[in-house]
Amino acid sequence: YTLLSPLEISVGVVDTAWFWKAYNALGRERYEKVFAASKAVTESSGVYSRFRKYTDALVGKYTIAQLESLVMDNRNKDWVRAYPLAPFAGKARKKEVDARLRFLKAFWLSSDTLSGRHTAEKEAVQVALDNLTGNSGLGNLDTRWFKKKVWSLYSPWLRRGRAITRPSF
Repeated sequence: YTLLSPLEISVGVVDTAWFWKAYNALGRERYEKVFAASKAVTESSGVYSRFRKYTDALVGKYTIAQLESLVMDNRNKDWVRAYPLAPFAGKARKKEVDARLRFLKAFWLSSDTLSGRHTAEKEAVQVALDNLTGNSGLGNLDTRWFKKKVWSLYSPWLRRGRAITRPSF
């Protein structure tokens, strides 16, 4: 069982330790059969599609460059949440985590603050940060600096007297 709440799961947080425990116990072939069968019991095709993206990212079907392209080109919230789930390439995990944080920051900043999708993209980035924390194995990964830096980029507009709302994290 996972320690995640149903709410966390419903917004897209992934328990990577639980996933790998199940995946390794079943093996790739059996896992794919179980996963395919789950399509019949999911409440919608969107849920199945979301978890297919997460699984593909976790098992390394996509490279980081491919995932970054999918995120920026499609601006799909599920790809944003799946992006940090990709396996880490080498021993320089902290550098890779920092690079993924920078990418998430760039994605969030490129979001159009006047459109309705800005809030949804911000929420997807917040979930992606949780997924990055879980996937990195760095349980003490502190993302407050990320949130503080993103907010600091808005400070110049405030000093110029432009009315913007502070992003809530």
